[in-house]
Amino acid sequence: MSESLTAQVELSRAQGASCEPFLRSLGRESIVGVELGQHTEKELAVLFSDIRGFTRIVAELGPQGSIAFINEYLGHLEPSVVAHGGFVDSYIGDAIMALFEGGADDAVSAAVGMRGGLRRYNRVRRGRGHPPVRSGFGVSVGPLMLGTIGGSKHIKCGVIGDDVNLAARIESLTRFYGVDLLVADRVVERLLRPDRWCLRRVDRVQVVGRSAPTTVWEVLDGGDADETEAKVATMASLHAAQDAYWGGSFSEALEVFEACRDATPDDRVPVIFAERCRRHLREGVDAGWDGVERFTHK
Repeated sequence: MSESLTAQVELSRAQGASCEPFLRSLGRESIVGVELGQHTEKELAVLFSDIRGFTRIVAELGPQGSIAFINEYLGHLEPSVVAHGGFVDSYIGDAIMALFEGGADDAVSAAVGMRGGLRRYNRVRRGRGHPPVRSGFGVSVGPLMLGTIGGSKHIKCGVIGDDVNLAARIESLTRFYGVDLLVADRVVERLLRPDRWCLRRVDRVQVVGRSAPTTVWEVLDGGDADETEAKVATMASLHAAQDAYWGGSFSEALEVFEACRDATPDDRVPVIFAERCRRHLREGVDAGWDGVERFTHK
């Protein structure tokens, strides 16, 4: 058997039907004839999701229980990806990375649907006496390079691009801000029907691996109804306080952030901004301060 055929068979066995959408993106209908290095560039939306506290959860389950847990969890979330025209690029333990050729609207719809799938799964878990699972979701969109990568004996479908990193970093920020679903500003800009979604501005950030800042937005759709109602009620005030903060009016901003905090005590966003205001009022800011929060860790 030739090395190229061996590689193709290895790809087929390793990825099977899960690679078919990827191959179609490369202009191929089957694995036959696919060669190492074939590629195409497309604008795609990227969605990352990850379980909070995954290590602690699986440590209590053991090997067999951990695999059963992951598969059951993924079984509740993956259908939303497929239903909205996406395909799973990879499973990384408990994490899902999905791609959407349809763009921002499909990716956001899938993420909201995945939150619904997680609620259904948590109802099952509560019925068994188990604690609920919480996950974070991050979405970005932009030009990506899809191609076949690997060596002489094994090739796989892979995707490379700045927005893969950005989506992963945005997902990690959900822990810091205490929210479930964050999207990049470029996602909001590309939404065909932005009024369909309940979007709350969270922060201006620079994440690891990027030199340009990004404004991240929380998608409130699909979340807890009471929590969403409280955030919507304070959203206009929060946005006004953020504008004042970025304009350097820290005393004015602090007063509004504290009012938002009192109205929504479980919301970390106004708490974070209030702490920054107090720090800047106490210590001042450096020359050239631009209000962007720079993260140095993934």
